[in-house]
Amino acid sequence: MTFLPFTTTVLADYPSTRTAVGVYWVNLLLLGLWLGASDCASSDAGSLVGQALYGTAAFLCLVSTTASIVLERFLLHDDAPAP
Repeated sequence: MTFLPFTTTVLADYPSTRTAVGVYWVNLLLLGLWLGASDCASSDAGSLVGQALYGTAAFLCLVSTTASIVLERFLLHDDAPAP
């Protein structure tokens, strides 16, 4: 969790480089694995679909960094709680 601001800053400074996007996604992957391990009781199918979509967005950075960032922003917006 403490590296998230650093990797976000690197991504903001170098959005078109695969390394910056990859480091950002590795950080999110590790955070997701940590949160998933801490919440072992969660076997909700919806959360598994969401994790699969995040994984798709992560691997998309190998093809297009812009598409990966756009999909990630869409997924974050979609997960935002309603007011």
